[in-house]
Parts: sequence; structure tokens; C-alpha cells
Amino acid sequence: ADDLSKVGETIKQPVWKIRGERAVADALLKQEIYIEAVTAFENLVSSAQRELKWAKGDSLRKILAKQEIEAAVAQGWAKVAMAEASKSASDWNKAKSYFEALPKESDTYRESDEVAAAVLNGVGRCLLDSDPRAALLKFTEAEVSHFTARDEVARALYLKAQALKKLGGSRNRRMAEQALKDLREFYPSSEWVKK
Repeated sequence: ADDLSKVGETIKQPVWKIRGERAVADALLKQEIYIEAVTAFENLVSSAQRELKWAKGDSLRKILAKQEIEAAVAQGWAKVAMAEASKSASDWNKAKSYFEALPKESDTYRESDEVAAAVLNGVGRCLLDSDPRAALLKFTEAEVSHFTARDEVARALYLKAQALKKLGGSRNRRMAEQALKDLREFYPSSEWVKK
């Protein structure tokens, strides 16, 4: 992954450079090296923004903008993963604050369905253990309002089922089963189906 990034930089292919940096950040997250993963995603966002400033051509600009958005969202989820592992109120607050601030970062983020859905899911995930009812509202809004953001809607359905289970009761249990059924039916290749 580092090699891909270096090759991309050497031959002036910013998309390859960003993909290489993304692979490194993803690997750190998968290895549960959370602080370094968060930093790698933060650097990735900066790299994408820097490359976007100099990019020529609409096609390249679109690809780089998408990479920037994906990196910014992934940075938030890395913060959530760190909070899940540490169970620290401080880490949960940092993750929640990150997601809440994300749409204010740029017009690109404000106009992105993926960012809007990720913000709802991220804030909802940060609330899930302490206030499952408030979390459920966030997940439902992500599912209904941002259906074009397929990955985040699949995540919303999974998290919605978790919130309903936490709330308990037979009606909520049936609704949780329906959310998981919808997840399997409409997003069969999603990583959230396998959880």
C-alpha cells in the first residue's frame, strides 16, 4: 500500500497516491491501531484536499472529491472504533463531535448524501449505549432521508436493529427482525449483512 502511494506520487497519479494512503489507513484500523489509524485518515483527507486543489479536469476532480469524502467519513468511523475499544466517555464525545462538525467543514461535505447519512449514523452510534431511543431516530432518518448512500443505509439498518433490541419488547424485536430482513434483501453484498 505504501508502495502504491509512492508510485502514484512519483508518476504524478494522485488517485493512486490516495488509494495507497487509504490502504495504509484501513490496514491500521483493521489491526486495531486506532490512534495511528485516525491520524492516517486525517492525513488522507489533507492529501485529497491538496491534490484536489491542483487537479485538472472534471473527471479527476470528481474522483478526488469522492476519495476525500470517503476518507473524512472513514476518519469518523475510526474514532468510533477507538471509542468502542476504549469505552472511554472522552473518546465517545470526540467521535460524536467529529461527526457533528463534519458538514460544517466544506460545501462538498454539506452537499453529500454519504456525509449526511454518516453524520446521522455516527452520532446515533455514539448515543446507542446511553440513549437507544435517540439513536434509533438518527438511524431511521439516515435510512429514510439518504437512501442514495447505500453503504450508510445498510449500516443504518444494522444499527437500527441493534437500537430496537436494546429497547426491548416484542414489538421492537419484530421491528429489529424486519430491519435485518431489509438489510439482507436490499443490501445483500453489504459487510453489515455478515455481522
